[in-house]
Amino acid sequence: MMLRLFLAVCAASSVLTAAQTSPSELAEDQKVAADASAKAELYCAGGFKGKIDRAADREVLEGGAGDDDKLRKILIEAEDSKDVERVAEEEFADQGFFLSKASALAFVPILLIIWLICCWTACPCCKCCRCGSKERSTPLPVKLLIALIVLVFFLVIIILGVMGMNATSKTSDGMENLGCTAAVLLNSTLSGNAERGFIGLTPFVRTLEGMEANLDPNSVMMNQISSLLDQTAPIEQATVVASGTLALLQNMLQSQSNSNPGDPAGAFMHECQFCSEVAPLLSDAITLLNNGVGQALTEARATVDAQLTGSALTDLRQSLSDGIKPMREMKNLVRDAFKGIVEGDDFETIRNDISSGQSAFTAVILVVLILLAICGCVSACLFVLREKSEASASAGRNPYNMALPCCSCWTWCCGFLVAALLLFIGGILIVLVVPQSSLCLIMEDMNRELLLDISPALEIDLEPNSTDFNTFADVLEKCFVDRGTDLTNMMDLIRLTANGTEQTMREYLDDTVNSQLTAGFDSLTAASSGDLAISSNEQIVALRSMFRDNPIDAFIFPKESLRDDPTYQAIAGGHGGVQVAFVTTTRCENHTVADQPPLQAGTLPGILNLVDTMVRTYASGQIPYGLTCAQNVICGDQAYDATDRRLQDNGERQLQTGPFVGKCLTEPDAAANRGCQACQAANRFIDLKRDLLTWSGFKCDIFQDASGADCDPRDMTRNPDGTWNNDCLRSGNVMVRREKACTLVEFEVYMRDFDERIRKVIERLDDAVPTALTNIDLDMRRIVKEFVQDPINGVVGGSNCNFLSDAYHGIIDGYCYQAVISLRMMGNSYAVCGFLILVTIICSYGIWRRSIDNVNSWEAGRAAGYAPGGAVSA
Repeated sequence: MMLRLFLAVCAASSVLTAAQTSPSELAEDQKVAADASAKAELYCAGGFKGKIDRAADREVLEGGAGDDDKLRKILIEAEDSKDVERVAEEEFADQGFFLSKASALAFVPILLIIWLICCWTACPCCKCCRCGSKERSTPLPVKLLIALIVLVFFLVIIILGVMGMNATSKTSDGMENLGCTAAVLLNSTLSGNAERGFIGLTPFVRTLEGMEANLDPNSVMMNQISSLLDQTAPIEQATVVASGTLALLQNMLQSQSNSNPGDPAGAFMHECQFCSEVAPLLSDAITLLNNGVGQALTEARATVDAQLTGSALTDLRQSLSDGIKPMREMKNLVRDAFKGIVEGDDFETIRNDISSGQSAFTAVILVVLILLAICGCVSACLFVLREKSEASASAGRNPYNMALPCCSCWTWCCGFLVAALLLFIGGILIVLVVPQSSLCLIMEDMNRELLLDISPALEIDLEPNSTDFNTFADVLEKCFVDRGTDLTNMMDLIRLTANGTEQTMREYLDDTVNSQLTAGFDSLTAASSGDLAISSNEQIVALRSMFRDNPIDAFIFPKESLRDDPTYQAIAGGHGGVQVAFVTTTRCENHTVADQPPLQAGTLPGILNLVDTMVRTYASGQIPYGLTCAQNVICGDQAYDATDRRLQDNGERQLQTGPFVGKCLTEPDAAANRGCQACQAANRFIDLKRDLLTWSGFKCDIFQDASGADCDPRDMTRNPDGTWNNDCLRSGNVMVRREKACTLVEFEVYMRDFDERIRKVIERLDDAVPTALTNIDLDMRRIVKEFVQDPINGVVGGSNCNFLSDAYHGIIDGYCYQAVISLRMMGNSYAVCGFLILVTIICSYGIWRRSIDNVNSWEAGRAAGYAPGGAVSA
């Protein structure tokens, strides 16, 4: 998660957007910044907590990740995010890796099984399970050796328990440092850092958004420009009509009923290629209109278009978006990732719970270890010093110390459970630390080479040496990884391509934007005195000719999936050119397309062409079907059977018997049989065409006038006084759409009429253009300087990003070099404790067996009626 966050923040520097910060988002930014400032004072009091030995701690992280650092290897070798699972399966196929990291966990069930067996031997009713039970004596050197092993091992175990307990302070320090770093990062990111020359991403983004918003036709700047005009009403009305008409066209082309006809959608397995191919041209026309086609046809808006979306500065708004997106994404990602630390008391509660809970848990573990050590050491001492009393033997009592088997039994019995618990906890912590350690090493070692290696697995699409990659890598190295003290301006890192030249954002804003704005205003008078009409614009002309010269039914083609449909698949095996069905349009006649990009010149085959091909190749005649051109054919009987389709009185088709049967015969001539099947499949294809021709589910929406009657801009007329009738405008300059269903024939006419609709609405716009330009130049200069040029100078001077490096490495210090390290220390300590306790268990079990066997043997001898003479040597 930490790595994805970090890389996503960097990747934001190479993605574009134009969305505005919402009021709710701004309010959230302000609230989080205030919370971060308060929490920074709380968490950062006293400075950095604890100490870090980077060289030693890095070795610990490397040990935690493993010799071959499998997580890094997986990320490097995976070709994409979906391939990560495959590579991981290959890497983890080696069981040795799991055994090396999860050996403690693997030993827990084995240990519990042994514990059950040993407990069975300790049961009073199962004395028979104690093989070789008899009275024995143990040489003093052996006793001393066993006691020494027990004492030394329990001493080491206590030391390790203390180390595990001490590791909790490192975890607590890491959590507190993480909270401090996150709070400082949030506060600096959102509100700025004056000492480091950064104005804050919230003011930064708001300033850039303000500049971008000032270029919007409805902005304050544009409203001030509009206030210079006294003839905006006709222009606004014309803009609404033009925008509404083009939006209607776009909606009709995007409608599933038109682009993917059928009920349900796509049932006819045909698609409108014209709908998709004309979309870019229509989008260009809409962009032309929305970026000032109407509003910009006033004197002021014409000037703004000439400067900001015209030929001189058409990239300005996009370039501002290039700068806004990285900043906004960085702000949002940092805010969303760390706001949980500063909002409310959740993080404080978690931090305290972890600190107190971990401390209490490790303290309990330490107490348990101490009690176990006391019991074990007491049993070892009794074994050496008080195993047998000669005085008791002389008095005829059992000379063996009855407390020794009891104490040693408690030691090994409880030792099993404590060892299993410690091995389980230690194993879990060791396993959890593996990916965390690898993640920390990746974050610490991050550079452009490693970034390029792992970017496919993280779904970061970067091409080496591309503009996006260079921007990404520079932000990564200069703002995050580099610990240098030289100020780094983010505007010098964000690259963009303008007019075919790669520039930094600073170069573009300082040199290009300011100079072009100045040059544009200098040429204002000359530019606005030219022909401002857009009816002759090549995009509009091309769009109109597309609809005028190309009937839309000539561009409704079968989908590629139809070739594989079992119903029509046999067409591919036919002969005589019947495969033309797969590229046959829904128009009856062939249609010749002129060289009219994006349409390619050529002839598009119609339904009649397919029918003629079928007749020439297979048929002995045609079967008329209504008034459509989609006519079935009677498949001939030359070496293959056919299907004769007739009409009932009610107009439904049915299969007839007689000279022909309803399926192909099994012929020895495979080619002939394929021809039969191809003919029948082609007939079924003709049926599909006929259903499409008669389908009434296409959409031909229009508008409603103020009375609710149908209204079509195609019928709009201009009065001698310059006003317009039947323009479909309602009160408030709005247009209300009405849905209408239509057949393919009606749909073709409807689309062809968009040539006339576009002509009229654009001509109305041209007629509404005022020509007055007096005294605009100075006011326009003032407005653009106030809303664009001055903000540019402010953000360029306040974009230093070195503070990110401090925060980034602070997160690594707190999260990796303290929290993760402490978890690994605890895991290793408890796992080693568990294995050391096993040694004490063996010794304690041996003491218990020797002592309990001696006690029981003496008692058995007395019960048998003779006084035992003493234990035999071991």
